[in-house]
Amino acid sequence: MKERQVSEFQGLAMKICDILDYNKAIDINLVDISKTSNVADYFVVCTAESRVQVRALMDELEHALESEGVFVLRRDGVGDGRWVVLDYGVVVVHIFTADLREFYHIEKLWADGKNTLNMAGLNKLKDKLKKEQEAEKQKEEKAQKSAEKTASMSKTTKAKGKKTDSKQDETQKGSTDEQ
Repeated sequence: MKERQVSEFQGLAMKICDILDYNKAIDINLVDISKTSNVADYFVVCTAESRVQVRALMDELEHALESEGVFVLRRDGVGDGRWVVLDYGVVVVHIFTADLREFYHIEKLWADGKNTLNMAGLNKLKDKLKKEQEAEKQKEEKAQKSAEKTASMSKTTKAKGKKTDSKQDETQKGSTDEQ
């Protein structure tokens, strides 16, 4: 997975993982399939303890994202409730019961060992990105302070220059008057 910059799509995928984690989904994995598929950029795969929890996770996820203006494009498996697929365009969410997840191993079909993060890995990535953002912000603030200091010094220098110019003008005017 790209670790440097969070794309809008990766941000959505991470948000989905956070919502599922908050609502007690089990074994959440984020799989970057952008280089291997044109279906989507990310799969989010998780397990629910029962069909009732599958539906509850689906409902909570849809509600949370709709409140932010993100709507599911397609859903499948709602009737059976053992494997629900929610298609958000660039992110496809798979919510399984444990028996079906074990049977299909969907993330193993797409994972290559480098493109998958579990919640622990995802939290490390978020911490790293947060630190990088804070460092970048501090760097920008330092550059802004430096620019402000330079501008202030420039104004002071110009003001001193004007005083010197006016003194020279007075001196020159005085010497012209004497002639």
